[in-house]
Amino acid sequence: MVRTVRGKLLLLLGATMLSALVSLALVAWLLQKQVTDVVADRVPVAVSGLEVELEDEVRNVSLVSGVLEQSPHLARLVRENTPDRALRPLQRMRTAFPNADLALYRADGTLFAQIGIARPSTNLATSAPEAIAAARGRSRWQGVVSGGCELDRRADVFAFVQVAPLEDAGFVFVCLPIDRTLVLHAAKNVGVEVAVAVDRTRAVVAATDRFPRALGAHAARARQIETDSDGRRWAFALAEHSRLFGQGTRDSPLDFVVALDVSAVSSRVRQDLLGAAAALVAITLLALWAGSKIASQMSDGITRLGDAMKKLESSQYGHVDGVKTGDEIEDLAVGFNHMVDGLKDRDHLRATFGKYMTQSVMEHLLSGKVQLGGEKLTVTVLFSDIRSFTTISEQMDAHALVELLNEYFTVMVSIIMEEGGVVDKYIGDAIMAVFGAPVSREDDAIRAVRAATRMRAALVPLNESLVARGIAPIATGIGVHTGEVVAGNIGSEQRMEYTVIGDAVNVASRLEGKTKDLGESLVVSETTFALVEKVAKGRALAELSVKGRLQSVRCYAVDAIEAAKPAAE
Repeated sequence: MVRTVRGKLLLLLGATMLSALVSLALVAWLLQKQVTDVVADRVPVAVSGLEVELEDEVRNVSLVSGVLEQSPHLARLVRENTPDRALRPLQRMRTAFPNADLALYRADGTLFAQIGIARPSTNLATSAPEAIAAARGRSRWQGVVSGGCELDRRADVFAFVQVAPLEDAGFVFVCLPIDRTLVLHAAKNVGVEVAVAVDRTRAVVAATDRFPRALGAHAARARQIETDSDGRRWAFALAEHSRLFGQGTRDSPLDFVVALDVSAVSSRVRQDLLGAAAALVAITLLALWAGSKIASQMSDGITRLGDAMKKLESSQYGHVDGVKTGDEIEDLAVGFNHMVDGLKDRDHLRATFGKYMTQSVMEHLLSGKVQLGGEKLTVTVLFSDIRSFTTISEQMDAHALVELLNEYFTVMVSIIMEEGGVVDKYIGDAIMAVFGAPVSREDDAIRAVRAATRMRAALVPLNESLVARGIAPIATGIGVHTGEVVAGNIGSEQRMEYTVIGDAVNVASRLEGKTKDLGESLVVSETTFALVEKVAKGRALAELSVKGRLQSVRCYAVDAIEAAKPAAE
């Protein structure tokens, strides 16, 4: 199984060469088909011309029959039994239409007079009973009959006959022999060779001199093109019975076969196709040479792209160099290099942002959906501050102070993030966290209060560690409030910060500031407590007036809250 691009391209080129060889093998077949297509327009024209000629002959028969059957003079002559006098109008009619043989029969079917028929039937009632029956019913009968105008049932002689009633005196018999004379006359005006063949046996009963008898009349039914012994090629076709002798003779026992000499056409097409075959070979060889070079360039470019892609999977950001195919592969390489640069910058941003903000905010910002401005959200804001931090700062050098803050922030921030909160900012030693932005949850207030209680509990082991190292323990105050804020990018197009602003932020900050006065480490607003009272234990505290706010805030102390349920539950 071919697994490389180069191998597949070479396989494609090999398939192209094989196709060319197969095409050469099909040239002979294409020659036959092309000749067929070329003569397809000529043969119908030739057939149509023959049909028109024969239709004219049949029309003449009908004209003669119609004139005679409408002649009261002939009817009177039959009634008076004067055949000699009847020969005169028959002779005049035959002079006008020399191909038609004529006869008059009495009402009982016996012969009255005739002209042109060598051995006429003496009794039409016995030789053509169906014609007599139709004529007696005042209908004209027509058909192709064996035995010619003599109606003697010979198998190699045929004629087209019309029998019409002559008032009640007898019958008009008009016959058109289907013989060599008729065939030569029809073919002369059309420019084709014609034969009349028996439908079942394909035996030719009449034909023009150049009709290729040796090929037989069977070729016409298959619409074949065949070659005779002299090397001439002939196209065959059949004329339609219904067009020749009318709808009533659809089941005629004869076929009129048209043979068209297409030797010149065949020779010209053969030369054209041989020239095309030579051109095909030349083009194929040129295509193989050009394709091989293109395949090498494409394979090299795709190989370079594949190698770079594998490196990218392992976070190795390398460019694809040296791809100069001048097509989509080169465009793909350029686009790949741009993508690598973008991924490199994005990873750098992720690494940088991850040190300053939570994953959710980082993803929100990197998605590019946040615009200058913001959206209104209901959130729970948590403020946490270290009490007497100024005094602590004066007692410690800067490096130790930073280490202390980092240790403290590490513990507290991890709790906030575990509960789904977002650290909005650090304000000196204070932490501002938001639950519900940029992604809100139904239990944001519960998460915030649970985070606050966990932060309070986490101070115990942290202080034990500090005391063991000779550092004074620290105390914190936490304020929590739930309300509406505007969340989004605040700043300018050049410098933005994702944060939340609003009354809820101010209230949470003021509650945190009142914790020391109330002697509590955790104070939540009435609004927040109403959202958590089913899972928390708390106590009502004083109703406080908040600076900058006309409406006072009733606050509560939270002693405990139910732990979060395991994810499996």
